Amino acid sequence: MACHRYIERNPVRAGMVMRPPDYRWTNHHANGLGRANALLTPQDEYRRRGKSDEERREAYRASFMAHLGQERVDEIRDATNGNLALGGKRFQQQIK
Repeated sequence: MACHRYIERNPVRAGMVMRPPDYRWTNHHANGLGRANALLTPQDEYRRRGKSDEERREAYRASFMAHLGQERVDEIRDATNGNLALGGKRFQQQIK
C-alpha cells in the first residue's frame, strides 16, 4: 500500500492539488469515495481492507492519514527511476 499511497499522493507533492481526491485522474474516487469506474478492477489488497464496501473505503481513506516518510518516498522513487522491483537484494545492491 505504500506504493499505492505514493502514486496517489504524487499530485499533492507536485503542488497540483491539496488532497488526493482533488486530482481528477485518481483512483481515490473509486477506492475512497465509492464512485463507480468501469475502468478499474479492485485489487486484492484493497478487497482485504474490509468485509463491506464501506469498510474498505474507510480503511482506504484512513491509510492516507498516515505519513509516508521521505525515506520511503525516496526508496520508491529510486526503484521506479531505476526500473527495479521495490525491495529485495537486487534493489538494495542498485541503490548502494
